[in-house]
Amino acid sequence: MPVTAHTAGYSTQIAHSGLRSLRTGIYGTPDIDSYSSGYQDVLIPAGASGATLSFWWYPISAEGAMAVAAGGAPDPALVQAVVNGAAPAGVLAGDVQYVVLADQNGNILQTLLWTRSNAQTWQAASFAVSPALMGLTVRVQFGTYNDGNGLSSSMFVDDVSQTICRPPALSALFGLAVEQRGGNMVEFEETAEGRHLLFPTPLRCFEITTSACFGASANSPAPLFPS
Repeated sequence: MPVTAHTAGYSTQIAHSGLRSLRTGIYGTPDIDSYSSGYQDVLIPAGASGATLSFWWYPISAEGAMAVAAGGAPDPALVQAVVNGAAPAGVLAGDVQYVVLADQNGNILQTLLWTRSNAQTWQAASFAVSPALMGLTVRVQFGTYNDGNGLSSSMFVDDVSQTICRPPALSALFGLAVEQRGGNMVEFEETAEGRHLLFPTPLRCFEITTSACFGASANSPAPLFPS
């Protein structure tokens, strides 16, 4: 979490599951001009036929919802400036809640969410990752910008997961045995009891990284936003 005038943090006040969530933006303290975000670098396996990022988010904004006309595709240069914490004063028409994918140097690769909402309820969101990002390590970044006009905004995020779809050729990467039967490649899991058929078709989608509550889950070997 980058250190800023109002650094993001974990919250136990608003959580979708488990003990805590990620809080970006200003909640419960005076509004100031500030950038607030949290990120994690994750690998999108090479050869994957598809990838999806899913999460639950809880937006709050005293400014209310972003106007529909202003909620279209944002200017890439503006998104980059906000993520860098360097947008010129007066450029934005109010606060912004956002989710982006960037490289490890912070250069924006894909903008998933650019909005302002005061829904004050947990909402599920799911976005397809650009095929151009397969095989890359990308930075999943959640953030909120506040313009310091006295009306603050925040965004809480929880239960973040990455789902990968891949052909059986990548099965070995995940410790699975592969055989061809007829016109299909089939996958097996080797166990002490023998082989267990997993999926007899050319494509399988599965969740490979997850965070039930940003590090409070004991079930994930590779959680996003671990403690």
